[in-house]
Amino acid sequence: MEQRLNAIKPSATLAINEKSLELKARGKEIYRFGLGQSPFPVPDVVVVALKNNSDQKDYLNTKGLNDLRVADSAYHK
Repeated sequence: MEQRLNAIKPSATLAINEKSLELKARGKEIYRFGLGQSPFPVPDVVVVALKNNSDQKDYLNTKGLNDLRVADSAYHK
């Protein structure tokens, strides 16, 4: 049992977090995208779209938006 426990690798998320902290401590600039902490501002067009659609709170069909699926399909053809 102990051998199996010792074989367990650390969480990839925690390992990346530890590495990020190590690099930051050495003076490196770190962008932590994996934890939802983007260093970039939210584009104005996204802010406007969120404001204009904030009343839409219902879940989508599991297949997604048909217009978006059609557009995506056309893009990838």
